[in-house]
Amino acid sequence: MSKIEIRDHALHATLQGGDVLRAHLRTLSVPLSAIEAVSIGIPAVALREPSTLWGTYDAGALLIGNVEGADGGRESFFEVRDPQRAVTLELSRGRFAFVVLEPSNTDPERLVRDLRAALGHPLPEAHLPPDLMPGAPAAPHGDRHDHPLTREKPMNKPMIDTTTPMNPASAPHPAWWNDAYTSDWDRVKEALRRDWEQTKADFSIGHAVDLNQNVADTIKQAVGDQPVPPPMVKTRADTPGQVADHVEKNMKERLKAEEHIAEARTDMAVERVRTEAKVAETKAEAEEKIAKAKREAQEKFAKEQEKITEMRTKAYEKVADVRAKAGDEISKKQEKVDEARRDWSRAEEAMRYGFGAQRQYTDERVWNDKFEDRLRGEWTELRNGSTWEEVRPYVRQGWDYAVRTPAS
Repeated sequence: MSKIEIRDHALHATLQGGDVLRAHLRTLSVPLSAIEAVSIGIPAVALREPSTLWGTYDAGALLIGNVEGADGGRESFFEVRDPQRAVTLELSRGRFAFVVLEPSNTDPERLVRDLRAALGHPLPEAHLPPDLMPGAPAAPHGDRHDHPLTREKPMNKPMIDTTTPMNPASAPHPAWWNDAYTSDWDRVKEALRRDWEQTKADFSIGHAVDLNQNVADTIKQAVGDQPVPPPMVKTRADTPGQVADHVEKNMKERLKAEEHIAEARTDMAVERVRTEAKVAETKAEAEEKIAKAKREAQEKFAKEQEKITEMRTKAYEKVADVRAKAGDEISKKQEKVDEARRDWSRAEEAMRYGFGAQRQYTDERVWNDKFEDRLRGEWTELRNGSTWEEVRPYVRQGWDYAVRTPAS
């Protein structure tokens, strides 16, 4: 739960107790000008485990952390135990598209009232889109945008289901695997995970995080010469120049948003004046010739309604057509991205096997065809759903890291 305050034109949430460690976040600030909609309560389905979560999940009890956005888009932040007390904020800009919090120092209804009072105008209801709902089923074909949280396995294309990552502890392994190999692997895998994330960031694959980590950092962390930072924490801080660039960019975005808001309010005021003038004119004409004005007004209203209905129908048809085309295009691009994106949960089992094989077969100091045939046979006997040709590069990578990493 979070202590929530509204001050200095922003909503400030301070996470409490163990939630700080679960979310890897202590405070969160949202500019009031960025809040587009707000609502109380979320469906219970939101407490299912999302497939791309940086944080903590406990089945049916809590969901705390960042959920990756569709197609590498903006993330959503959840800090929820009781779905009925959750307050959902829909944001127009910034890192998060949605922020879902459970207040500890006030009740949800009062928090929403205070928000509306601080903004000085009503707020519409916020709704988590089905394709962004953590754990929600995939949308019907045609409306689905292939979001990573609701991804279905492609038809006629065998692959490992990445929506349910394999638990390494329950994965099949050779009979010679022992606790020493597990201990070594646990020390090495976090360094490899960070190297994996940095590689994705270097090649702009998905919504990866730049951890400022290089190959030397990975090796040092793997052998224990350098501590492994917490998940998503950078190995080294940004330079002053990078920090300045971020600050400048945020300031420009904020000024631009405020300009848009001012323009929108001006347009609304002008339109209101025009509407009131037109109503007054129509009323004056109606008072001069009551009977005639009523008939003319009714006829005119009917014609205008017909035009509006016709225009609205055409607009809906055009929007539907554009959405359909955009959905097809997004699906095609996402398929290409999915082919390029490697998933840690799919590769870890093979890398772990290669790592352990180097520890087990100490007489094999050089990777050769004979040794590879031996590993191929063992892997095939495991029958874990992946062929040797699919996993060979990952097995070799795990073997190479074991060669460079001394046993404990």
